[in-house]
Amino acid sequence: MANATTAVPAERRAHERSSVNCTASLTTVTGRREGRLVDLSTMGARFDVESLPAEGASGMLRWGNHEFYCSVIWARDGACGLSFEQALPKWVLDETVTVETITSGPVAKFGNIPIAQKRSRRAGLVARD
Repeated sequence: MANATTAVPAERRAHERSSVNCTASLTTVTGRREGRLVDLSTMGARFDVESLPAEGASGMLRWGNHEFYCSVIWARDGACGLSFEQALPKWVLDETVTVETITSGPVAKFGNIPIAQKRSRRAGLVARD
């Protein structure tokens, strides 16, 4: 009996993408589309938009103070994949990517938690004369 192996699909992206959430517009020869930029890398992006552009269309993607030429690689399910004609400068990527940090209090140390011990209610009382 031959060994069965499961094929794992290879990651097709050559560049790591970062999550973003900003308004953007894509202008092609068929018009301007308003939508949201939802991920971004130095070489491409995912653009969520109601009116999908045609695959293979070239256009200008604009967000914030940035604009870059791109091509539509795929378009389906309310989104399209874009490939930039030239790599985005790292500072543009860094400026666009928003990092959300969650601030939390200090983590309790297990050793500081009394186990199976009753606290005296009187320990916290102040004696009055």
